[in-house]
Amino acid sequence: MKIKRSVKIERDTVSDKEKTVMLSFSSEEPVKDFPGDYPQVLLHTKGSIDLSRIKEIGSVLFNHDADKIVGSIGRVTVDKYGDRYKGRASIKFDDTEEGNLALTRVSSGSLKGVSVSFAVNERRVLEESETWSDKDNREWTGPLVIATQWEPIEISLTAIPADKEVGVGRNQQLEKEVRSMKLPAEVREFLISRGLKEGSTDDEAFEFLRSLEKAEKPKLETPPKETKAAKSDENDPTKDVIDRLKNESDSKDAVRTAVTDERQRIDDLTKIQEKSGLPETELYRWIQGGTNIEAAREIAIEFMANRHRPISTGGHRVEFVLDARDKMRSAFESHLLRRAANFMSIDPGKLGFDEKLCRDLPQDLSLSEIARQCLIQAGMREASGFDKTTVAIRALQHSTSDFPYILQNIANKSLGVGYEEAPVSWRTWCGVGSLPDFKSASRVAVGDTDAFEVVSELMPITETTISEKRETRNLATYAKRFGISRQAIVNDDLDAFTRVPQLLGASAARTVNTYVYAQLTSPPTMAEDSLALFSATHTSGSNYTASSGGAPGITQLAKGLTLMRKQKGVGAKAYMNIVPKFIVAPPDLETAIIQLLYGSINPAQSSNVVPGWITSLVPVIEPILSDSSTAIWYLAAPPSAIDTIRVEFLNGQQTPQILRIEGTAILGVEWVAYLDYSVKTFDHRGLYKNIGA
Repeated sequence: MKIKRSVKIERDTVSDKEKTVMLSFSSEEPVKDFPGDYPQVLLHTKGSIDLSRIKEIGSVLFNHDADKIVGSIGRVTVDKYGDRYKGRASIKFDDTEEGNLALTRVSSGSLKGVSVSFAVNERRVLEESETWSDKDNREWTGPLVIATQWEPIEISLTAIPADKEVGVGRNQQLEKEVRSMKLPAEVREFLISRGLKEGSTDDEAFEFLRSLEKAEKPKLETPPKETKAAKSDENDPTKDVIDRLKNESDSKDAVRTAVTDERQRIDDLTKIQEKSGLPETELYRWIQGGTNIEAAREIAIEFMANRHRPISTGGHRVEFVLDARDKMRSAFESHLLRRAANFMSIDPGKLGFDEKLCRDLPQDLSLSEIARQCLIQAGMREASGFDKTTVAIRALQHSTSDFPYILQNIANKSLGVGYEEAPVSWRTWCGVGSLPDFKSASRVAVGDTDAFEVVSELMPITETTISEKRETRNLATYAKRFGISRQAIVNDDLDAFTRVPQLLGASAARTVNTYVYAQLTSPPTMAEDSLALFSATHTSGSNYTASSGGAPGITQLAKGLTLMRKQKGVGAKAYMNIVPKFIVAPPDLETAIIQLLYGSINPAQSSNVVPGWITSLVPVIEPILSDSSTAIWYLAAPPSAIDTIRVEFLNGQQTPQILRIEGTAILGVEWVAYLDYSVKTFDHRGLYKNIGA
């Protein structure tokens, strides 16, 4: 997983002439990568940071866009400042349109940030008050997550700086507080009245404001007690001083309020930008332009409604980056997958459990607490005080909460496990295919050509004819609806979210199985010759022993082999020489079949020796067949040799899916489990039926 941190560019380290800039891209300052996690420290001691990858890549991008290379990375070092380290790099801008534009923006100050992505390979978790010493004998105290082995991956220029501890030109003597907000006009006017120079930058204005806040108030002598007449004297100089100081205090309070409001505006705008996926440049425009929250929200909604992500075909490397919310959701989901595996008594790996994602979460983390954290992450801060019942209702109904989607993923994986592990037999011998949509589709089988003929010298070559057959089919949707109540969340009943979908998955698999064997027990009519699937009068040859049949044995199996070998292709011009691979039968014949295929026979009695093609048959025992007959059995060719019965799924999606029902009337959440597929017999030549004894 790749994580990003942003830093600020200091313009005094930019050389327009040399087209270079020096920046510090990492520090050992603790930073929280996502809510609920411990602050993380990137250790910079020898052996902790691997610079090989960033040196090898060597390119500087704009906003992590691989198509926008603006320069190259030069010297990369790790330097010590006091008792802490920083990663530093020199960057040279390309003499290209993109490079020159980036240099101009950096020089003017409109492009202020450097975003650095990195990967953590090994880390050490320090709990509350736990201490640990690194190779430099520096002591670290928890709660902390210390990246003991990590590597920077990529450097990009971006609009919004974030990390106040690092940036271009930072050193121990030059540490300026990063400000990513626009100073309100009324605040600037007040500061000018207090002595701020006209034309000062926002950073200079904030420094001036801080100096005002730190200044000590004048100490006044306590005036002597006076008569009422003296106190009411309008010419009293003491009263003027007190009034002036009171007005000054009120003005400072107004300034502090304005600054607090501005910081809250930026915090809200940042959340809107992150959740909508808008680029950081849009956030920068909002901040600098004074955009209010409602206007930003409308822009974000329109962007999400019209968002389209084109697929790159230029061969560029694509990397997906998890943001804080994605990371939290993945951690919660993996934690629940571990619990679900215990309920289902299966290997957690079958559900996609990843220990690394949730190693820092408490083992006893409940559904209610996960729901609460999802609400808080979605912006409902008051959820920290909700009771379990309120949390359950709000988390299931909140439109931006991740909780329903986490539960849906758990249920979906449980559904898939139930489907895959269901004991159905059709998968052993049937073909599997894919259809792109629900339109009627046809499959054409091209037949044989005439045999090659001798051609005399200078004589014309006879044109051949090719026969074909066409079978059509349509996809259908098979579905079932189910719901989970709020009581299940309050009671921390994860089994309700796993057991029901698991049972539905098994039911979906059995439904496919039923439709497959209906092709054998209620044979369809074949389009090629308008005869039933099993017929003694097919133009290609018989595939049905309707009389003189018997239980599976050498004699009866030989009949089936002979008929299948003698089947002719479309147009009945040449033998297909088909050899069966499967014997399909009800459980009533299972013992006899197993004895025939695997029983011990004396080779000296040659009349009792079972031929090799029979012992190589794969038995497929299916109880559904008993409902129709306990005596009938079948032979089937492998689907790789010839089409027999095929199960085709929409876009190749072979496992059921879950879809959440919006606007449900129950106190809980409802889903639909569905599967789109078609079952069709394409060719009778690969199947044989024996009426049995």
